[in-house]
Amino acid sequence: DDTVLKRYDTEIVGRGTLFYNFSNERVKAYLFEKVRALYDMGCRYIKNDYNHSIGIGCTNNYNGDSPAEGLIQNHRNFLQFIYKLYEEFPDLIIENCGSGGLRSDNSMLRHFALQSTSDQEEYENNPSILMGSTALMPPEKAAIWVYPYPTTWANFRDFVPDEAYVESMKDGLQTSFNMVTGLMGNMLLSGRIDLCDDYNVSLIKAGVDIYKNIRKDLPVSRPIYPSGLHKINSRELVSLGLLTEEILRLAVWNVNAGKDNEISIDLSKWLYSESQILNMYPPIKDIKYELCGTELFVKLPTKNSALYLEIKRC
Repeated sequence: DDTVLKRYDTEIVGRGTLFYNFSNERVKAYLFEKVRALYDMGCRYIKNDYNHSIGIGCTNNYNGDSPAEGLIQNHRNFLQFIYKLYEEFPDLIIENCGSGGLRSDNSMLRHFALQSTSDQEEYENNPSILMGSTALMPPEKAAIWVYPYPTTWANFRDFVPDEAYVESMKDGLQTSFNMVTGLMGNMLLSGRIDLCDDYNVSLIKAGVDIYKNIRKDLPVSRPIYPSGLHKINSRELVSLGLLTEEILRLAVWNVNAGKDNEISIDLSKWLYSESQILNMYPPIKDIKYELCGTELFVKLPTKNSALYLEIKRC
């Protein structure tokens, strides 16, 4: 059967699963009808999320003996399949997750409406991942997983916050940290937000309201890195901005920086001396900030925390 990928006549198995051969017309016809059935049910959003690897490639889908070339041919046929889906269903949105954002090469970015930046569950790592992602993809394609009331996949379904967990979340810093991250691209809201207390729910709603207001500007925004890029294991205060002709939207994160919780950010490359702050998030009293000309001074609480500002450029 040539409907699955093989390497030298042996089926390729990744974590207990096989791989469709997209050079096979039966495969494409079968999957096309599966998508049509979902579309007819009313589905307009598909998340292409597949975390298995074909390894060095396959040899049964072309005339040759190089597994790498076989993999390239299968990939091209897969992208042609995706393109035909858009031709048939023009209002269908397909997001590529592709192993937690790892398969985000240019060919995938061109063929999918959205690209997942990561399925990273340790939320404090996401500012670093997001900065790397915005260097690779436009902000309107960067799908950011935001989980303001976090727990891991291992106990997601059965998670019940105990008294200690509720106490640790009551200051709202973890929630607002996640929401600020989500404001730097396409926010995908997750987590056990159904278990949030009223204060954290209010922070989520406030962040979502901001996102709904600014998402129209994502396609005309470009990323800036006022404090440079951020290594994933570094403990520091970092910033990322989305710049339009009129507004700078800036995120500042305290990523486990400890007592060194103040930062001065030179914004003279992007602001004018008469620039002014229009909006901020979150409304937490321990967060301090001041814009002096084109110099921004920020003080964040010593644990993971974040600040979002909208600054009018002129």
